[in-house]
Amino acid sequence: MNIRAIITGATGMVGKGVLLECLESQQVESVLVIVRKTTGLKHQKMKEMILSDFFDLSSIQQDLKGYNACFFCLGVSSLGMNEEQYTRITYTLTIHFAETLVKINPNMVFNYVSGTGTDSSEQGRSMWARVKGKTENAIIGMGFRDAYAFRPGLIIPEKGVRSDTGWYNSLYVVMKPLFPWLKKRNFNEKRYLRYLDKLVKYHEPDFAILPDMVASGIESLEFSMYWRDKCLPPWKWYFALQDNMRHTDILQIIDEVDGLFIGGTLRWMRCSDRTYFIVPVYIPVQPDGGVFNRGIGP
Repeated sequence: MNIRAIITGATGMVGKGVLLECLESQQVESVLVIVRKTTGLKHQKMKEMILSDFFDLSSIQQDLKGYNACFFCLGVSSLGMNEEQYTRITYTLTIHFAETLVKINPNMVFNYVSGTGTDSSEQGRSMWARVKGKTENAIIGMGFRDAYAFRPGLIIPEKGVRSDTGWYNSLYVVMKPLFPWLKKRNFNEKRYLRYLDKLVKYHEPDFAILPDMVASGIESLEFSMYWRDKCLPPWKWYFALQDNMRHTDILQIIDEVDGLFIGGTLRWMRCSDRTYFIVPVYIPVQPDGGVFNRGIGP
């Protein structure tokens, strides 16, 4: 099914990046861009609508019909705002837009750009994180065919994209020499899959480690198990233990992997070297630099 997408916030750094990717993608058939000011872009599959008040969608409701995806990239920084002001833009406006779309296009997939550190419990100390969490929860439970909240951390602009926030651009100028190094630290899914395809043709390893996130605890566990569910080569796949994982976490996934690998920081590996035998299980454990006996969990 071809994608017919609605994009908001396309004059900002994230939204413009999403727009450029959609315009280049063969999977995207058409794009409706809703903005307060023009993007300045022209493209055969792009339609731009200028809307001064996002709280009043009555004038464009007919134009919203027939789309099956939305990338909601509209947002503001919480700097200098109190909770009421930030909630009005981040929560109230977003939910108003989403509720309008789900009534018109219930079969739509809604993608909300959130941020790292968002508080899904809505009970934390950080004001912006609570509001973002409240927004995510409302969208996910709204009734779309599917809904996702993306939580980017550091965003590296490409293809000439710039932020509307002046000090962001100044910061990116200072950080630009670090971009190549930062990109290497991001997991490149396409590159990883290409590498596996080449490896399958020439060599079958004794075992392979599922992709993981160093020192990231339960987040790394979820990331690794996401990859375990993919169509990976039929090898022995080991799970990498990371800092702050508990044996109770590992027990939940132990039957889905072929072995354990002691990963994480050097301090964690040294700690694990002494304590990782409390709960015995019949599964081989492979640490950095040596062979462990059977056992899991500090």
